[in-house]
Amino acid sequence: MADTGDASEVVAVETASTTTTETVVEEPVVVEQPADEAPATDAETVGEVPVEQAAAPAADETPDVPSEQAEPSAEAPATETTLDAAGQAEPAPRLAALGATTDGQETGYSYEDYGVGLTVHGIVGDPWDDGYVVAGTELYAEARADWYPEGTTFSYLWLVDGIPVQSGQYFTPSAGDVDRFVEVEVEPHFVDENSGGGGFAPVGQIRLADDPDQGGGDTPPVVSPDQGWTHAGMIITGTTGPSGTAEVGKPITVIPDSSWAPGTTFKTWWSVNSNSVGDPFVPSYTPTAQDVHGVINVYVERFVDGIFQGGPYYLTVATDVVDPDALPALPQGTVSVSGRVDSLPTSGTALTASTTGWPVGTTFTHRWEVQGDVRGEGGTFTPAAADLGRYLTLVTTASLEGYESAEDRQHLGVITATPTVTVAAKTVMVREDAKISVKVFGPDGGPTPNGTLGLTLTARDGGAVRTVESVSLVEGAATFRVPGLAAGVWDIKATYQPKQVIWAFGASASFVPKEGGPYLAAEGRGSVSVEKVAPVLTTPASISTFVATRAVLQASVAVSGATLPGAWTLRAADGSVLASGPVGGDGKINGTIPVLSPGTHRLVLEVAAGKETAAASRAFDVVVAGEPAQLGGTPTAVLDSPKSATSVGQEMELVAEGFEPGEVVAFYLHSDPVFLGTAVADANGVARLMAFIPADVPVGSHTVMATGGTSGRWAALPVTLAVPSDTAVPVAAPVAVSPAAVPAGDELAVTGSQSGLLFAGSWLMLLVGGGLVLVARKVRALR
Repeated sequence: MADTGDASEVVAVETASTTTTETVVEEPVVVEQPADEAPATDAETVGEVPVEQAAAPAADETPDVPSEQAEPSAEAPATETTLDAAGQAEPAPRLAALGATTDGQETGYSYEDYGVGLTVHGIVGDPWDDGYVVAGTELYAEARADWYPEGTTFSYLWLVDGIPVQSGQYFTPSAGDVDRFVEVEVEPHFVDENSGGGGFAPVGQIRLADDPDQGGGDTPPVVSPDQGWTHAGMIITGTTGPSGTAEVGKPITVIPDSSWAPGTTFKTWWSVNSNSVGDPFVPSYTPTAQDVHGVINVYVERFVDGIFQGGPYYLTVATDVVDPDALPALPQGTVSVSGRVDSLPTSGTALTASTTGWPVGTTFTHRWEVQGDVRGEGGTFTPAAADLGRYLTLVTTASLEGYESAEDRQHLGVITATPTVTVAAKTVMVREDAKISVKVFGPDGGPTPNGTLGLTLTARDGGAVRTVESVSLVEGAATFRVPGLAAGVWDIKATYQPKQVIWAFGASASFVPKEGGPYLAAEGRGSVSVEKVAPVLTTPASISTFVATRAVLQASVAVSGATLPGAWTLRAADGSVLASGPVGGDGKINGTIPVLSPGTHRLVLEVAAGKETAAASRAFDVVVAGEPAQLGGTPTAVLDSPKSATSVGQEMELVAEGFEPGEVVAFYLHSDPVFLGTAVADANGVARLMAFIPADVPVGSHTVMATGGTSGRWAALPVTLAVPSDTAVPVAAPVAVSPAAVPAGDELAVTGSQSGLLFAGSWLMLLVGGGLVLVARKVRALR
């Protein structure tokens, strides 16, 4: 496709809410004027330029017809083609003159292969390969009848360099549009459905004659500013063309040519570098020194009999403004700025301007502009929080005597800041969701950050890592709930990612954010503690048991929301382990307390810490008192006569047989029970005790009882305690009984009662057992 030319054509411009992208225009009326009749020159109200003011175009020119700038006439061809009952297009009125058939397939160019049901007549060559059209030659567009349902009608719109210029099936390009490109759009209108299914078709470049070598060049010819030049039905004076120049102090005027219908008026606005200049609704503008090197556009709205018809459209009337009296341009160096973070200015961080490569003697002034507003002057500037999210520009003016001052603009970017990210989390128990609150905020006076937050949690003791999916900030904050964290301390890293900023270039030559925020990515850190669940131990307040008897331990442990501990341990007051075992699946703790000495013992039940539970302990008392329970009413064991008898404070060995190996046997002296001690039965069931007779035991008849703490077996041995004497006291009717034999060297550890005071003198103890009375006079000192 040929070059579409420069930007001087009439184009749609953006308004406050919409952008005009297309307007279907009726076919223009060619207003003929008698050769001897000059156009009227009387001016109407300011801003409305009537057709009568337009100067006639040159004799060899054909006026351009802009989009929406022509009125239909009664002779204009129909803008629609209707299919007949057979589904064929009705013959167009001018088709025969073009030498085409009714279906357009013999002489026209078909766009069927390109998905458009359209044929165009009057094209020279292939429009996809250097095809062209001839100025002054009428073109005819014809929809393909066999592509659409019966009764379908069509609308046609002709465009020159993308600008709508005429509707209808016919269009004749003018000499004023040489080197511009013609397109045609067809839109079908179905009987029972909405329109659709049409398309654009390239037609070709406009040339002066039916000769591929002829043409007007890439740009319109440059003419004298005084003579003026014509485009899109407008005559522009004061510039050398749409790509030409204007001069300071020389007025530029735009007036309609004679192609417009009577009653057509126009309103105009002027701009330089997209900034409004001059008075509104005035069809002329005189450039000033401030416009030097600027681009001048004029915006046009069209009215017919005071009724709005279209626009605004703009014409580029000059791409440069020169000042003939200006000094020579100053050779330019460079201006650079230091202090940016990640190539962006940051709130609170000083920026410094520096210059290099300028002629010696050049002086500089610096102006720091935020969104077009001056915020500071001089070589340094520190953006404030109130300017966050706004675009910063450094304008440097360089001056040197004998030269025109030069201006350098450094677009430094959006003023940003690194926000603060705070992380807060409360201690939770195992299996509870960890609630983590994160806030992101900028400096005081700055906007609320938006974007996303992500979390990474790392176990401090084991290195396990948990990554949490990012969420969007709401009013600068986000809350996470993280389940299933193991017990311990987890370090938290919160990562803030700002929302991507989309920028648009504003009318004041500065960028403005359309969405997103001014903040950079940032991180915040914190921690959360996940504590183990404390088990609850339940034990009896105290346990009572008999002497030489093992006690039964029945306790339990409970845990809420966690796994039960696996084992328990029972300890004495000194920390020694008395018993241990597993915890049942129901939390029950069942065990046996070993034989303890008579009295009250403080024991401690413990469970060790697990993955989800903390260590726990509970103390309770075990009271050991009283003889073991005896099995049956008659003795089931044998208590032998002692080998020797001594006075108070002397040893006396008691031997009991017939007990279970390993069980503890308790020895008592009756009638009022006096505890003599305990002994452990050996492998043969024999228990030996070296006993001591307490000093407070009364003389007379007594019985020594030996009872097994486990089996309940028992034996009894009658004894008589007499007053001690230096000589033997005979006892009537003695009966000799052999004492039970004690194997040599067979000794067991024994305990005996040591209560009571030791008499200075000695007792005579008469032991009666098995019909034998033994009298012991010899004493052995206690060592």
